[in-house]
Amino acid sequence: MLFRSWPEGRFLAVDLDLALGRNDTKAKGELDTIAALFSRDALLPRETGEALIDELGESSLKQAVGVSADLREGVRRSVEDVANEIVTQRLDKSLRVYNEPDIARRLTRESLRFLYRILFMLYAEARPDLGIVPSLGEGYRDGYGLDRLRELALTELTTDHSINGTHLHNSLDILFELVNNGYHHEFAQQQSTESVDAIDDTGLIFEPLHSELFGPNATPLLNSIRLRNEVVQRILARLLLTQEKGGRDRRFVSYATLGINQLGAVYEGLMAYTGFLADEDLHEVRKPGSEEKHGTWVVPVAKADQYDGEVFVTEIGEAGISRRITHKKGSFVYRLSGRDRQRSASYYT
Repeated sequence: MLFRSWPEGRFLAVDLDLALGRNDTKAKGELDTIAALFSRDALLPRETGEALIDELGESSLKQAVGVSADLREGVRRSVEDVANEIVTQRLDKSLRVYNEPDIARRLTRESLRFLYRILFMLYAEARPDLGIVPSLGEGYRDGYGLDRLRELALTELTTDHSINGTHLHNSLDILFELVNNGYHHEFAQQQSTESVDAIDDTGLIFEPLHSELFGPNATPLLNSIRLRNEVVQRILARLLLTQEKGGRDRRFVSYATLGINQLGAVYEGLMAYTGFLADEDLHEVRKPGSEEKHGTWVVPVAKADQYDGEVFVTEIGEAGISRRITHKKGSFVYRLSGRDRQRSASYYT
């Protein structure tokens, strides 16, 4: 596998100077892991003809494909969260929503752009060799990087300020602006003929990306509000952690392992979805025994008695009571488009 992945620029490498400097000598720590991965037992072929490192690589690839499918569902649900937060807050501020031209398509596009900013940054931080962000620079991880938000994604929000504050959204916007506009890059260019130490003295350096994805005019509806911490935390949990399955603990997703192919598959899969604003209350239904990621429909609440109870998708509400998932009239819904929508008088996903 190592020989097959080499032309693609994928290979296993470590920075021994960095690892020895950190001196993580505890059992199963960084140095133990490096020794195991580059040991004779890991690199030489076994009786099967495959080396252990190859088997680990194949297993990692299969896991990445599975994670990308979960990630697509996480992004889909997050699109609804972002769009509905925009709708709710704009209504609270007496700003136009339902009489805005092409509002559903604009909400879809802006929500996706916000989410793909986060995905782009997660991938860029996992690949410092790309030079998009100074992720190895002193102060980046604790001051700006998304990595510092991993623990916050698991922290229970208990106070009104922590739930309804906007610290997470504000932090992300600062990072997005630095990436797009750059920081200290002019000084770095002026000092290009001097030593690297002279450039490092200026602090972190961001080369400007000047991308439409991060441009201030890319999300005018989103710019009119601030996403609450509660909403951003749910989004980060979906993008940073694997889904809960079979009682297993959720794990952090490795974006270095995912790669461009898996992220591209997530993007392509979402292109088949369409957002709309519900013109009546809707219940979510699915084929009995199937998982949500395999497709759901939404049907009018007024016609709920025409369906068997087992088809309704439920969630655990207050006091641990199971309830049917309902999309209220006026809310944003993001579903697969297709002829089934007209044929069944419902919305197909």
